[in-house]
Order: sequence, then structure tokens, then C-alpha cells
Amino acid sequence: MPELNAMTVRYAAPEVITAFRRGTPLDAGHFFPADMYAAGLMLYECTTRTAFWNNMDINQIMDAVLGGQRPDAAHAPDLAVSAWQTDPNRRPAAHIFRQQCAALFVAAGGLNSSHG
Repeated sequence: MPELNAMTVRYAAPEVITAFRRGTPLDAGHFFPADMYAAGLMLYECTTRTAFWNNMDINQIMDAVLGGQRPDAAHAPDLAVSAWQTDPNRRPAAHIFRQQCAALFVAAGGLNSSHG
């Protein structure tokens, strides 16, 4: 049975959860898109300074993800929302994600930002 040992279920993509529940390995073609899903959730948490899936246990989180639940897109960068696509093939590639994260960082003031 595949293990969720590379990350927590809080950041697991739908296809990771599906493979886990079925007891089958994740398709190798979904490794990087699954990472982009996780990166999108982390980006949301960094930009909103809130943790998603609070007060939910592992099974509730898995059910919510498979049911299509995602953070409120109104408060998330477009990049994060694009990374949450249910279809792994519609998520941004890692190099695009990195470039757009860098642009968000610069737009927010970079290292000169007075946000604390």
C-alpha cells in the first residue's frame, strides 16, 4: 500500500489520496503535478497566513479533497488556484510556478517589504 510519507495529507492531491485509498501506486506521471498541488496549498497558507483544513481529521480532509473542496479562491493568488486543479495535467509546471512565485514576491516588495 502506498504511504503518505513524503508529505502530510493536508497537502495531498486528489490523485495521491485516491491511490492511497485504493492501495495502488501513484502513476509516475502524476508525481510532479501532485507536488504542484501541494505547493499551491502552501502558497495559499503563506499569502493568507492561515492554515487550511484546521479542525479536521485525516479522513475528513481526504473526503473534502476528493469532494472538490479547496480554500476560498477569492483570497488566494491565481497561481495557487491554478495549482489546485483537479486534473493534474492542468496544473502549472514547476518552472512556471517558481517564476510566478518570484513575481509575487517582487510585487509584494521582496526583501524590502515592511510586512511583519
